[in-house]
Amino acid sequence: MKQNARARTIKSKFLESIREVIFGMEDGLVSTLGVITGIAAGTENSFIVVLTGFVVVCVESLSMAAGTYLSSKSLHQIERARVRKLQHDITKNPLPHKRVLSRVYEAHGFTKREVRMIVDRVAQHKHVWTEELALHALHIVPGNGRRARQDAFFMGISYIVAGSIPVLPYLILPLSVAMIFSIFSTVAALFILGYGKSILAKIHPWRGGVEMMLVSSGAAALGFTIGKLVSYMFGVHI
Repeated sequence: MKQNARARTIKSKFLESIREVIFGMEDGLVSTLGVITGIAAGTENSFIVVLTGFVVVCVESLSMAAGTYLSSKSLHQIERARVRKLQHDITKNPLPHKRVLSRVYEAHGFTKREVRMIVDRVAQHKHVWTEELALHALHIVPGNGRRARQDAFFMGISYIVAGSIPVLPYLILPLSVAMIFSIFSTVAALFILGYGKSILAKIHPWRGGVEMMLVSSGAAALGFTIGKLVSYMFGVHI
């Protein structure tokens, strides 16, 4: 029972941070592929490619995790300040905020009589009143700020897992073959990522897989092309 509860908790946290998981995996796949493909084409040295890939994955995963933590924490701090101001305004001048709450409930289809009853009831509990207005007026979801560490963890792990996929072929295959396998395995992983995301979102999985594959692969190809053009313009061969 405890194991099942723990598994459900992990699954719940994973789904809460799904945006970071998808972002981390997509960026890990595309960024790493772009870097090591350029290095492979320029150096033709598997050791340098693997070393570069290892450094890129380690540094970028830590950077992405740190950036996610700091941005999530900063957002929470700003939201908390806005909620405190809202709470102060409710206490100082409650009537306008009752009107705002009334309009919210009216928009949800309640009758005027029901709205008066609900608003009067909610107004008796300041924390409930504040949470309702924070959600409907400020679009702030209570409790989101506690996820800064969780989001950072999933971002970092997702980047490491996905970033390893383009690198692995260079560990076991000759460089010329590894480059092809690296590209195709990354494209396949992008399709699977989009497919899985679409299943969770209850939308057409094949369409989601193709979209993720084409958009991300297009970005990687464009970045590689720009790098080639810049290197040609400045006479640097990569």
